[in-house]
Amino acid sequence: MISIRFAKAADVDELTSIAHASKRHWGYSDHDLRRWHDELIFTAESIRAMPTWVAELNGSPVGVTQLRRIPRFELECLWVHPDVIGHGVGRLLVDTALREARQTGSQELLIDADPNAEGFTCGSARRHPIRRNSCAHRS
Repeated sequence: MISIRFAKAADVDELTSIAHASKRHWGYSDHDLRRWHDELIFTAESIRAMPTWVAELNGSPVGVTQLRRIPRFELECLWVHPDVIGHGVGRLLVDTALREARQTGSQELLIDADPNAEGFTCGSARRHPIRRNSCAHRS
């Protein structure tokens, strides 16, 4: 069973591993992965600065998302471990972030997605008021 909880500072190494595994899953070159390395790192500071949720399967982290307000709400990141892609983890994380955005007055969530996640992002946009952009990585 998948459960969602707030991230803790003690989670940062595991969340960083999930982000790297998820990005690597899409077949990017080693060069690109090295270039994006710092953008895939979670820190205790980033977890304190932005609401961050962890998806767990049987008590083990398998996904993570962060929510940023700039001035509207945007998913800072959404990473799902490759072993559980397609099992509803991403959907639960997006639903959790959207619920948080709505509770603080926003009716829209911006997702700046990896092109490989376009199908997922489009599906989320059909279910929720989500604006989406696509890019290979965050700049």
